[in-house]
Amino acid sequence: MSLTTPDLALVLALHARSGVGPRSLSRWLLWAAAQGVPLAKFAGRPRDELLAALPAELDALVVALSEFGEEEYERAARVVERVQLAGAQFYAVTDADYPPLLSATLGAAAPPLIAVAGDAELLAREAGGVVGTRTPSEAGGTLARLCSEWLVNRRRVVVSGGAQGVDMVAHSAALEAGGATVVVLPQGLLSYRASGALATALDEGRAALVSQFAPDAAWSVGAAVARNETIAALSRLVCVIEPVSTGGSAKTGQDAMNQGKPALVYAGVDARGTGRALMQAGARALLGPAGCLSEEYLDEVWAAATGAVERQGELL
Repeated sequence: MSLTTPDLALVLALHARSGVGPRSLSRWLLWAAAQGVPLAKFAGRPRDELLAALPAELDALVVALSEFGEEEYERAARVVERVQLAGAQFYAVTDADYPPLLSATLGAAAPPLIAVAGDAELLAREAGGVVGTRTPSEAGGTLARLCSEWLVNRRRVVVSGGAQGVDMVAHSAALEAGGATVVVLPQGLLSYRASGALATALDEGRAALVSQFAPDAAWSVGAAVARNETIAALSRLVCVIEPVSTGGSAKTGQDAMNQGKPALVYAGVDARGTGRALMQAGARALLGPAGCLSEEYLDEVWAAATGAVERQGELL
């Protein structure tokens, strides 16, 4: 069952509080759902009552709840309304239609609340990630396009982060091939404006925007780093093209491997050795044994992929 507007506003406001991390929020959401009690019931309650009522080790959340006031709620409620008026939806980790790969793969680290614009059902479909440098070479751009087309030809969704360079090549190639794509945002849903073919695809139900951050949050380095794990979690495998040490695509590849999924790397010139370091950590070469992109080779890697690591037991 979806959260009510008061509960959504409360979760958004708490998410913005310093010290209240996603694990604490997820644990509280799951506990409250199991107890069958509305979250708003705890807002503004005395600290000693909250300590007695809530699970242990939620001290920062207890403090935030005890200090929660009407002005804070109204501010968050206005943000909820803006998101809904924009045609987007919220999904809490307790919802039956929360993306299953996020909860199954990330367990207690799954975002407690996400906002989605476009076709949310794309988040439940088989998908592969295509990420890489903002300044790809001609060969890197071609490989990004071919990886996206391979996924689309197998009726899979292309997942990436919406950045310039490889990410946008991947999104665009998926749409041009008649497929669908998911953009995992490094900012809030309300602070992002889709344009061109992506905006059209959102209207047509062939794209989705996903954000795990406050809806009005601006782009930040921290958010860009955090969302890489979400890109990997929504993908069965990740293709990493010309990663550089200062970019996030190498982390996405490492996140995929941490989740028990294949990372396929094309290093390119790779003067700083980032791609080679990924392969030393367990990634595989994107180019097949013959030194070129082989759909047969990609199919073999996909078939051998175990998919998400089951860590759901960590949530409670």
